[in-house]
Amino acid sequence: MATIDQTEFMRFGAGDKSNIFLRVDKRIDLVMSAGATVQGQINLPAGAQRLMVAFETATAFTGAPTNINVRAGLTAGGQEIVADTDAKAQGHVAGTIANTLNQTAVAANGVTPIYLQCAANGGTAPSGTVSVYVGYAVPAERN
Repeated sequence: MATIDQTEFMRFGAGDKSNIFLRVDKRIDLVMSAGATVQGQINLPAGAQRLMVAFETATAFTGAPTNINVRAGLTAGGQEIVADTDAKAQGHVAGTIANTLNQTAVAANGVTPIYLQCAANGGTAPSGTVSVYVGYAVPAERN
C-alpha cells in the first residue's frame, strides 16, 4: 500500500490565526487480489476536523464482482465515517460522511486512526485497486 500526503493552507472565517487551518490530504491504495478483503489505516493528528473521504478506481475491477464495498470507520471494519460504497467501476466517488459523525470532535482527544476496508461481494476472484483519499483540516497554530 502506498500513502501519499499533500498539505495546503486554507482559511476558515476571519480574524486571528485561530481561524487558519492546514488542509491535509492523504491517499492510501487498497490493492485487492483474488477477492481477499484489504484493510488500511490513516492516522489523524489531534485536532483534525472537517473530514472528506473519496474513492478513485483507475481501472474497473476484474472478476465481475457484484460490488466492491469500500468503507471508512473509527473501528476496524467499521462504517462510522462512510458506509459501504461501491467502487468496482472505473471512476471517482465522493464518500457520504455519516451525519452522526461530530466533524469538530473526531480527533479532539489525540491521534485518531481511520480504518479503511475494501471487500468484494460476488464475482470470481475479483482483483483491482481503489485509491482512498482522506482529507482533513488541522488548526495552523498547532503546527
